[in-house]
Amino acid sequence: LNQIILEKNIEKPGEILTMLNKGVKFAFTQDGEQEAQDGMDMILSVLDIKNGTLEYAAANNPLLLIRDGGEIELMKADRTSIGGDTDLNYQFENHVIEIKPNDRFYMSSDGFPDQFGGEKGKKFMLKQYKQMIFDNYQKTMKEQEQIYQDKLLNWIGTQYEQIDDILVIGIKVG
Repeated sequence: LNQIILEKNIEKPGEILTMLNKGVKFAFTQDGEQEAQDGMDMILSVLDIKNGTLEYAAANNPLLLIRDGGEIELMKADRTSIGGDTDLNYQFENHVIEIKPNDRFYMSSDGFPDQFGGEKGKKFMLKQYKQMIFDNYQKTMKEQEQIYQDKLLNWIGTQYEQIDDILVIGIKVG
């Protein structure tokens, strides 16, 4: 990412993910064969308060938006990962959202929805994750952090282990 952004001066999230995909595929290819088939899901965003925009690109992970106290909205994501089976020349789409006061954006890794737990050892799932975010978005970010940590620990319980990285970033526009 540093090489793409700092050395090549690429600033558009879609272009950054496109270049990152090429770099990852190149790094895992030897003798014309791609050795690792794992992909990486991610969201990359640029918040421009001065111009009132959030620009983002998403590889398999949706951006969540809550506006005007309304419903939680899944913003568009490309349905492919960085690396893995994604074509070398795949172009990730760049999206621009005009931000409004009190908008709330949530970006996360896939770790929370993919976490196994609960009474039946099932995945947490995106639907339950979205509901958790929506039920708590009016609380302070610090309160939300604690609620999500508690929810995760209760979901995992003592029977299961955390299986992936888990990251949730919430942004409230002032």
